Amino acid sequence: MQFQVPDLNWVFLAPMTIVTFFAIVVLVLGLEKTKRPEFLNYVGIGGVVLALAANVFCLTGYFGTENLTANGMFTLDYITTGFNFIFLTVALLSILASSKYVKDENIPPNEYFGLMLFAVVGMMVMACGTNLAVIFVGLEVMSIALYILAGIKKNEMKSLESALKYFLLGAFASGFFLYGISMIYGATGTLDLNVMAQKISTETLEFPIILMVGIAFLIVGFGFKVALVPFHSWTPDVYEGASSPITGFMSVGAKAAGFAAFVRVFVTALAGVRTEWTDILAILAILTMVVGNILALQQTNFKRLLAYSSITHAGYLLLGIIAGNDLSAQAIMFYLFSYAFMNIGAFAIITLVGNKGEEFVNLSDFTGLGKKKPFVAFMLTIFLFSLAGIPPMAGFFGKYFIFTSLIKSGANTLAIIGVLNAVVGVYYYLSPIVLMWMKEPNEVEVNDASPSLKLALLLSFIGTILIGIFPSQVMHFLFQI
Repeated sequence: MQFQVPDLNWVFLAPMTIVTFFAIVVLVLGLEKTKRPEFLNYVGIGGVVLALAANVFCLTGYFGTENLTANGMFTLDYITTGFNFIFLTVALLSILASSKYVKDENIPPNEYFGLMLFAVVGMMVMACGTNLAVIFVGLEVMSIALYILAGIKKNEMKSLESALKYFLLGAFASGFFLYGISMIYGATGTLDLNVMAQKISTETLEFPIILMVGIAFLIVGFGFKVALVPFHSWTPDVYEGASSPITGFMSVGAKAAGFAAFVRVFVTALAGVRTEWTDILAILAILTMVVGNILALQQTNFKRLLAYSSITHAGYLLLGIIAGNDLSAQAIMFYLFSYAFMNIGAFAIITLVGNKGEEFVNLSDFTGLGKKKPFVAFMLTIFLFSLAGIPPMAGFFGKYFIFTSLIKSGANTLAIIGVLNAVVGVYYYLSPIVLMWMKEPNEVEVNDASPSLKLALLLSFIGTILIGIFPSQVMHFLFQI
């Protein structure tokens, strides 16, 4: 018996390989206690920048060629490169925003930055995997890193509590996901998404009910990872307990990875039974938008407000999956790319205002920020306007492309429900803006931002503005549309 070694195209896997290498380097270098946290920060940033360069090379040089590698388990297409841009952008902004925070909170820098990079590796595997087993491996690599990062502040009870909740519920969700994979394999006889799509569309399955049960379990697994209602209960507690830079990282990165796999599995492999799962996802999308909005309206803690806001955004993104047409994947990627800048920017400002120990993260702590730190307040205002979907910010066009794809598919009612929920969301995004600009300053002292945090805020601010001004050019460059 001979083992068959898979034929690997390392060019396809270069961004993922580079991030993996630098994650290991950061962990090993951190064992030398004389290494300053800033040095490991620069190493992590260097790895992300190199991976971005490799992704640009893949984007410009390898489309139109045979795009499968490792016996068809990985693929290089616009979904892979587009989501890689999202993951790497999230990593770059999060590492920049974390540099001073890691030092102030006495967090081991090699563990922090190394785990962040390993989480990105898991996300990239989920985006490029064309085999359910590969997607599950990527999901677990990402999840385990995020469980640890959520509780990285080992001396704070709230941080440990958030990590425990995330781990326990995440373990259940992984079990559902794995059981769903086994059921789908039983129904189709394959884990390969391309073969699965062909079998479902051209053959009569012997046990179609098993396939439907498997799809239901997959929806539960994905629903937890992207925080759909009713699988959302972990989100506000974990977001509140985890450190603000990590909260921003997981709120965008984990959601993007979940929807990358969602697109691969549902829009591509399970398109042949689309009518069977569309109604279920439509109900979940409506519940997610409505419940997220209602609970966000009641929040006085800024991190919990953004947590429920994140749940609502998951509902909007799910509408793109439901549309299921040629615009869906592009609309979802554009939404998530713009969401990365505005959401991480907002959490970076929470890190700045909260000061050491994150004492000041309630909405009332931002009262009068416009008079104390006018440019910081202005940037937060832009981020909140974008999250609310006010033109010409990036968030407006994110919602526009999602709703356009829905209308193209004929789901006009869902598009109307989505627009009405977006209008409701404007209210709770405006409330902190009113406090910042229309109220007298409180006694909370806001420290000056470190150079790396200033750079993260500046990049987030510029990204939010430019994506809103040049949406079509961004779509064309990043996603080759």
